[in-house]
Amino acid sequence: MHRQEFSLEDAAATVLRLVEAGMSPPSIAKALARRESWVTGMLSLARNPLARDLASLGRLQSVSAWEEFSSLDAAQQRGIVESSDVITVARCEAARKACQQQSQKRQQKLLDAPPQATHPTPAEAPDEQGAKDVSEESSEPVLKVRVSAALYRALKQISEQEHRSEEDVLREALDAWFATHPIAASHV
Repeated sequence: MHRQEFSLEDAAATVLRLVEAGMSPPSIAKALARRESWVTGMLSLARNPLARDLASLGRLQSVSAWEEFSSLDAAQQRGIVESSDVITVARCEAARKACQQQSQKRQQKLLDAPPQATHPTPAEAPDEQGAKDVSEESSEPVLKVRVSAALYRALKQISEQEHRSEEDVLREALDAWFATHPIAASHV
């Protein structure tokens, strides 16, 4: 464990072998003069095929970077994996921050839409007859929301730009609204 050319991949494999041989993470940490969190991070890395692949490609060089990467949501992870950058704690924090800023921009765009003045025309939004009742197909409760034509156009534009469903964009906007209006959320 103390030779210099010992890679992250080698360290993870060694920790995994020690656990499989019956050693506990605290005893491994003590034997290697490492923190127990380092040992558990190495186990996580050793047991995850993506982490092993990233380490073998030289794109993952520390346990802390893996832990930070693991805490990201799937879209953020995909963005980092698709880039050719080395995965670092700073790179993961930047991805999280960029995602938060993008989410705030989407929410602001939806909030900036003019108030409801007219109902969407059938060409702009699904009509009541064409709507599919999903209440029997899903165990989740169904919420039907009527939005203004302007808000619907903003919703549609965001969903097209980000290749997401209108439902996902609307759900995110509603979550943000309820987060900023706790009194209204308690009455729902």
